[in-house]
Amino acid sequence: ASARDAVNAETVHYGNLSKTLLGGMKLFSVPSSSSEKAKTASDKEGDSGVPHTADVFEILWVKMTGRVVDGSRVALPLDQVPFLDATRLRSLALTIHLPKASLLGSGVSLTTTACFADAGDLAGEEKRNPLRSYARSLRLHGLHVPTLIGVNSNERTAKQMVVVDVEIDRFDVREDIHPELERVVVETLESSSFETLEALGTHIANQILDEFRIGDSPQTMRERGWQVRVCLEKPIAVPFADCPSVEVRAGS
Repeated sequence: ASARDAVNAETVHYGNLSKTLLGGMKLFSVPSSSSEKAKTASDKEGDSGVPHTADVFEILWVKMTGRVVDGSRVALPLDQVPFLDATRLRSLALTIHLPKASLLGSGVSLTTTACFADAGDLAGEEKRNPLRSYARSLRLHGLHVPTLIGVNSNERTAKQMVVVDVEIDRFDVREDIHPELERVVVETLESSSFETLEALGTHIANQILDEFRIGDSPQTMRERGWQVRVCLEKPIAVPFADCPSVEVRAGS
């Protein structure tokens, strides 16, 4: 495409790409046999009949590749072809960002990144699934929470605004748990009396890994294999800089 300055098989037509994605969303808005296909492809809906974010994500992924996210089966009807040619794909990343899904932040996003095998290297049973590996992550963006944090005397007597990003790698949950996850992060920040961002970030990560539960399951997130990344900023702490920033990673 770059050599010939033309849209060809080496790239994608972005107008057609947007139409394909929007067409996938229509499957959930029209009560018809198409919506039944959407439900079948995603396998699961919320208790109220409203699809989870992961269900919408699955449909968009199927529209792109023809297969479910883990590549285990073809989910596109036989009379349709996927927008992308899997034999030409080497990697693909898709993100759904929900800007109004957070009460105190700038949004929530769900991302899947996948690596595909070279079609020439596949043989036999593997040829049915060109996916080599994939990863999913959930991210809470820009939570703004008044927090008691710092070593200076004025910081010990009043709360200041802390901006927090939390990202969960190896995310393996279909349900929309971001409201509960945000609540854990906010409650941890509101009860803070730490002096350093490093200690606070580690505490938040450990609260998620060891104390957070999904529904009635007794399994901890550390046992599920989650990897947690916490990024904290104090925007008003340093007069001649934007903010001090600390990033903490923890997991099994």
